[in-house]
Amino acid sequence: MSSSERKPLLVGIGASDGHGAALCYAADAASRESRGVVLVHVLPAPSHGTPEAALLTSEAAGLVAEDLLHRARDRLLALDGGLEVEAMTRRGQVTDVLVELGRSADRVVLEHRQQSRLHRVFNGSVAARVAARSPVPVVSVPEFWASWTEGHPHLTVGVHGDDSDGPVLDRAFAAASSLQGTLTVLHAWSLPPLYDAAVVDRAALRVWGLSLRDLVTDGLETRRTAHPDLEVRVDVVHMRTVDALVNASRHSDLLLLGRSGQPQQPTRLGSSSRVLIRESLCPVEIVATGPSRSGPRHLVAPAAAGERGDATPVHSRGGSP
Repeated sequence: MSSSERKPLLVGIGASDGHGAALCYAADAASRESRGVVLVHVLPAPSHGTPEAALLTSEAAGLVAEDLLHRARDRLLALDGGLEVEAMTRRGQVTDVLVELGRSADRVVLEHRQQSRLHRVFNGSVAARVAARSPVPVVSVPEFWASWTEGHPHLTVGVHGDDSDGPVLDRAFAAASSLQGTLTVLHAWSLPPLYDAAVVDRAALRVWGLSLRDLVTDGLETRRTAHPDLEVRVDVVHMRTVDALVNASRHSDLLLLGRSGQPQQPTRLGSSSRVLIRESLCPVEIVATGPSRSGPRHLVAPAAAGERGDATPVHSRGGSP
C-alpha cells in the first residue's frame, strides 16, 4: 500500500524551531509505515486587547507561519527525501484544530520540552488536552529523543487489568510486531501511602502480586497467539503507577497508555498520563480505550499470617494511566 493510500501522521509545529525530536519520530514512523506527513501550524485567533491583536497583522503572522513550516519540511526531507510532506496553516484554538485535523490522520505527533516550562509551545497541558479528546492516538515526543534503539526496540504498555485495556493492548502488540521489537505489559499497584506503610506481611504482598500477574497474563492469551514471534514480558510491580511508568520510560523506546472515556466528549486525562506527557524520557502514545464494560475484575485477598476464616474478595486496584 502506498503512502497516499494510508492515513498520514499529523505533526503540530509551534512558534519555535524546537521540533527536531517530533520530526525525527515522524520521519522514522512515516518511512517505516509508508505514510505521508502533514505539518500544521495553528495561528491563534487574536482576542481584542491582546498583544497579537494590537501588534501582529494577519499578513505578518502568515509569513512567520510559512517560514516555520518551510524549515520543518526541509528538516523532514533531510531525514528522508522520499517522504510525502504537506504543510498547512490554520487559525483557531490549538486544541480544537489539532483534534479536528487528527480525525483524518493515523495519529497526532507533538513534542514536549523538558527545559523551562515558560518556553514550551506544545507543553504538557496542550498535549494533555489534545490527548483527552482525540479520536486517534496522540504521541508526545520528548525534545531530547533522537531515534529508536537499533536492533530490537523495546515497548512498554501500561494496563489497568480489565477489559478497557483491549484497544491499547491491540495497538501495543501491533506496534511491537511491526518494529520487530519486544514488549513489556506493565501493571502497577499500591495502597494509599498511609496504609501501604502499615502492611507488614511480606508473604501476603508476594501472593497478591502473583495473583495480579496471573490476572494480567490471562488477558493476553489471544494476542500472544496472534503474535507468536513477539517476545512479551508481564511486569507487575508494587509501586505508585506514575513512578513505575516514569521508570519504565528510562529503558523503553515507546510507552503506550490507554485513555478511558468517549473521544467525542470533553474529558480529563488521567493524572499519570499528564505526568508522563511532561516527564517521560521516551515517546508516549495515548490511545483512546473507552470505558470498561464489565468493571474491575476480582481477586481473593490473601489472608494475613495468623488470621482465620474465608479470604475476602476485593477489586484489583492497579494504577490508572
